Amino acid sequence: MKFKYLILLVLLLTVGVLFFTNPDETAHKAFIKDRFIALADQKIDEELEKINDPNLKIWGNLGKNFLPALEDKFVDELVDTRVRRKNYYLFSTTQVLYNESWIPVGIGVYNKIYLFPKVEERLQEFNVKEEVFKLLK
Repeated sequence: MKFKYLILLVLLLTVGVLFFTNPDETAHKAFIKDRFIALADQKIDEELEKINDPNLKIWGNLGKNFLPALEDKFVDELVDTRVRRKNYYLFSTTQVLYNESWIPVGIGVYNKIYLFPKVEERLQEFNVKEEVFKLLK
């Protein structure tokens, strides 16, 4: 009989911890924003490494130093309109608007947000330069 109560207590504690450590929408948006900025910086560094002309490389590095001011405003607008959180009380999912439908890309649990492994793979293939040009049109 005591074993049942112990199991019930552990279950209630687990549910309580999950409920109170479910990340809110601002945490989801901040995570996606940070992940997008890190990805953009990585792709910019890769593009700068491909440049052979030293004069062009200097201008590219100077432009990279001014990029965070523009990046923040652009990414904030992008995240505000294309990222949302779906709450399931014990956990939440991060959803991204892609091709006019909301696609889950991550899960939030224990005050952390994790991207799904397939999304991580697709992000590495993501062409930031091409997507930015599409958005600017």
